[in-house]
Amino acid sequence: MKSFLRYYIFFLLIIACEGDNVINCGYYEVSGEQRKLNIGANGGCYYLTPSGNKSYVDRNLCYCDEPEDDLDTNLIIDKGIYRVSYNEVYQQPNWVEYVVSNSPKNVDRGSMDFYIENGVTTSDDVDYSNNKWDKGHLAPAASFSDSYDNLNTTFSFLNCALQVDNLNRGEWAELEQQVRDWSSTSGNISVRVELVFSDGHTVLSTDAHVPTGFWKNLTFNDGSSKCFYFPNENTTANWTAYEQSCN
Repeated sequence: MKSFLRYYIFFLLIIACEGDNVINCGYYEVSGEQRKLNIGANGGCYYLTPSGNKSYVDRNLCYCDEPEDDLDTNLIIDKGIYRVSYNEVYQQPNWVEYVVSNSPKNVDRGSMDFYIENGVTTSDDVDYSNNKWDKGHLAPAASFSDSYDNLNTTFSFLNCALQVDNLNRGEWAELEQQVRDWSSTSGNISVRVELVFSDGHTVLSTDAHVPTGFWKNLTFNDGSSKCFYFPNENTTANWTAYEQSCN
């Protein structure tokens, strides 16, 4: 009987030791110790270090029943003032379409900031933290400041791209203003922004993919068009130098 008990206890110990090598879903192993994962307010996935600081990991580790295979690479969403094709794997838009009209400015952006969308895997605040990437509006906030709801809609992460800060605040913004100026004399202008991801493009440690560049295609009421291509890097010329053939 004692011999049987010894073998039984030995068997249980083997199972327990093998179980130590299993990392439970919703946990992350650090130095042989499993840390519970948490989902932040903006969708990031993190565990707490012994000092109480947040350490972020691949956000998919927080979603045990949502494997990456289920992510959509061409999710079409109509936000009313713009339409977007979103790539959940890249956590960036494929394209955004909107119309610029000569609408008045009635509200200011104030303290508005980007927000995540329920049910869609997008970039979030963590992807833009402590680096050169701005939260670049694709459908411009300034073009939809006629109402609070419209302005707020532009702050969805569905409408946000990892855009180098110098470009976002420089020639890209100046072209946005020029389109608004054109709309005041030429009427509504249809805009399509397409993101380019070349082979070997940058992928952040947070899994968000960085666009290589941006096409901005404008179509005027008379059927004419203008097209621009901006590499996602510091600009070295006026926005007019980035005009390309639409063919």
